[in-house]
Amino acid sequence: MDNLLYMVSYVASAFFELYIISKYMKLFLGKRNINKQKITLVYLAKLIVGILQYAWLPYEIINVAVTIGMLFLITMCYGKRMVNRAIATAFTFMCMFASEAVVAMLIGLSGVDLTDSRHEGDAFVFISVQLISWLICEVISIFKNINDEIVMPKLFGVSMIVLTILIFTMELNIFMQKNLGGRIKMLSVFCMFMVLFLMIYLYDTISGIFKEKLQTDRMEMEKNYYYQQAQLLQKSSTELRKFRHDISNHLYVLEGMIGEENIETKNYLQNLTRRVQQTKTFSSTGNVAFDSIINYKLSDAHERGIKVCSHILLPSEIAVKSDDIVTIMGNLLDNAIEAADCLEDDKYIDLKIKYQAGAVWITVRNSYNGVVFQREGELLTKKEDTLLHGIGLKNVNAAVEQYNGEMELTYDAREFCVKIMLYMEE
Repeated sequence: MDNLLYMVSYVASAFFELYIISKYMKLFLGKRNINKQKITLVYLAKLIVGILQYAWLPYEIINVAVTIGMLFLITMCYGKRMVNRAIATAFTFMCMFASEAVVAMLIGLSGVDLTDSRHEGDAFVFISVQLISWLICEVISIFKNINDEIVMPKLFGVSMIVLTILIFTMELNIFMQKNLGGRIKMLSVFCMFMVLFLMIYLYDTISGIFKEKLQTDRMEMEKNYYYQQAQLLQKSSTELRKFRHDISNHLYVLEGMIGEENIETKNYLQNLTRRVQQTKTFSSTGNVAFDSIINYKLSDAHERGIKVCSHILLPSEIAVKSDDIVTIMGNLLDNAIEAADCLEDDKYIDLKIKYQAGAVWITVRNSYNGVVFQREGELLTKKEDTLLHGIGLKNVNAAVEQYNGEMELTYDAREFCVKIMLYMEE
């Protein structure tokens, strides 16, 4: 019966340990880009190697080496940088070691020699270690930034790894001292937990700072990009209007120079003149920034086969900076075009802009496939770069806030709508 209890508890704890390791990996490395078949084989290898090592070479040093090696092998299935994988290995191992230290401390303080009851003590230890490891994992899950796609400095990563090695070495030496009292060991375990959680908290905080900095830099780059695009569009729009006017006159002259007998050539020139004159203009407010970006984006949408409807009533002069206009309209129309272009049919964009009661009101409606990705109420991008979730809309919102405005997002199963109000101070 004792042997059966021992075997059942050991196998159960081994499988539970794999589950806990998978939770740690998701915490520290995320869960994207995982080859399920590959990772299943690696976890199975971890189970088999652990059982064989425990049965044939049950030595502490070998156990540590095997555990660290298998943990690092598991991290390789998550496609992260070497620094992130090494940190994940170090933190996961330390959390597992901390759970063993807690159980050892409790056994020492109780004064009970569990080995007297044969394998019942081992069963208690197996189960207790994994339960505490699970509890540690649940506590660490409160940190939000430790698994983001952040490129951490190598020096910081090396520092984290060196600190975990030092903590492990010190704690192991303390528990190997037989003449130390239980209170000292308990204090050492408490200090180890404090340092470990402070390190993870520091890692989480630094990751959050790098994430915010990366997003801020990307927002600034995008804003500069749209501003430069606005300048080019303003220049090209002016030149294009002049070209259309001149080419129309030239075509009329050519048409007059051709004799009545060249009917095909004359018809060709007439059609060409008509096409030049009927070139689609979606915005003609006289505000160069608005007209340029709207005409450019909606012309692109029209060429993609998207039905475009625009109703724009604006004065030529409004108190909105050109770069803010381009940031807002460029991002909104880019998102609308991307969403509508994914559909096979019923693709449309409806743009309404008006100036009323001292404010600019912008409404963009577009068809989409009905799929919206969210995290904690925040819309996420469908693109591969998941770190920079919703940067475009964040840029829009930042520009809107400069004018004490508001942005509202609504959607149903087929239509997405963005409404923006920009308050113009008199």
